Amino acid sequence: MVHAHEHFIIYLKKRLATTVAALLTIFSIAAQTTDENNFPQKQLDIVRQTHNSLNDNQKRLKKHLDEIANKQMQAEFSKPRDNSATSADGTPRLRVSLLTCGPGSEIYEYYGHSAIRVMHTDSAEFDLVFNYGVFDFDSDNFALRFALGETDYLCQCQPTKHFLASYERSGRFVDEQVLNLSQEEARRLFAALLDNAKPENATYRYNFFYDNCATRVRDIIEKNLNAQIQYPQRPTERSFRDAVHFYCASDKWAIFGQDLLLGSQADLPASGRELQFVPLIMAQDFGIATIFEQNSLFPALTISSQRIVEAKPRTATPTFPLSPLGVATILLIIATIGGAIEYRKGKIFWMADTTLLLVQGLAGALVAFMFFFSTHPTVGSNWLVWILNPLPLIGIWWQIKGALKHNYISYHIIALPIEGLFVVFSPLMPQKFGTAIILLALLLLVRHTTNLLVWHKNRKALKPLFHTKRK
Repeated sequence: MVHAHEHFIIYLKKRLATTVAALLTIFSIAAQTTDENNFPQKQLDIVRQTHNSLNDNQKRLKKHLDEIANKQMQAEFSKPRDNSATSADGTPRLRVSLLTCGPGSEIYEYYGHSAIRVMHTDSAEFDLVFNYGVFDFDSDNFALRFALGETDYLCQCQPTKHFLASYERSGRFVDEQVLNLSQEEARRLFAALLDNAKPENATYRYNFFYDNCATRVRDIIEKNLNAQIQYPQRPTERSFRDAVHFYCASDKWAIFGQDLLLGSQADLPASGRELQFVPLIMAQDFGIATIFEQNSLFPALTISSQRIVEAKPRTATPTFPLSPLGVATILLIIATIGGAIEYRKGKIFWMADTTLLLVQGLAGALVAFMFFFSTHPTVGSNWLVWILNPLPLIGIWWQIKGALKHNYISYHIIALPIEGLFVVFSPLMPQKFGTAIILLALLLLVRHTTNLLVWHKNRKALKPLFHTKRK
């Protein structure tokens, strides 16, 4: 029986013979004359073809050797760090896997989900999943606690078949990456997971970027390893906002809503580790990470990976037909045309301004509440609080009072310079604003300017009447 290395030796011998033959051909032709000008053209062509053939052979040989080296290195990296059939105390082996679930249709499902699977290799009955993504919509004051950033999540232990069945019903894929843990590490991790799942320990304070279902999984795995995990280096110019935009790309209104709340800290460069708040990114990093330990060739963190639940096509749910950019553009055009009509007639459509101030004030109340009171990450650095705050709700009273006296400038003369400065200096601010937000800020400017221009026009028209009465 011929082994793989013997095939390789035979292959090298053939390549060596080809190379020697090519060199002999060159030398035999060159020996016929020492003057290149006396070479027949046919012989020169043979020399050139032989030289090119030699280069091609060398390239093919190098490529083949690289492929063999890469396969051997990959096989070496993927070797289990513990090949024993049982643990040191004779108990069955544990296999630990990272489960990564695909995105769903709800906004909190766009980024995927992570969990840990632990099973006995010799018993299909012992197969558990530890899930850090459990929360209760029906808990007391859930909406308020969520706005304040005080949402509590749970670590729940459940049979793997139940966990997988729920994702199969929702049509979301589940990928499994078997982790390269020693039995000592696997058992220590399993004990830590069981302790986390106890009722008195299961609850933790959720943080979207820094402490979620993915980071909890990563942290408990790292904590129970005897070595350090080396993750791949990622570009440092990507930010939290970039990640949010990427995974919400199919839902423009979700991007718009999150841009209203996320502050300038979301635009700072995020490290590769910080971006692992996204389960799908963490799964990619686990797939190419290595384990740094002494006297080792940096074995891979994952031994194998496979998709254990396939995704199903989802029927598209009807959404609002216009994007935020489309709505903002239409509103700005209407405001500009309406402003021209108001100026020509010298009359303000005060109900339109009242509605606009109500919407701006309510949105501002939410942004200001998150800015001052919420512990959600980055919302406390939101520069939009400059123009989105509860003050327009006070402006409604001024607007209605002005409608009775045909004097609308009380609020607008204050708001115009504030919102004008925001539009002018927004490119210099350390926060990225979507185009739709800038267009809506321009819409506010158009309304403030229209009110002041109409007031000024009417005031000029009243001056001659005033002087006539005095005479």
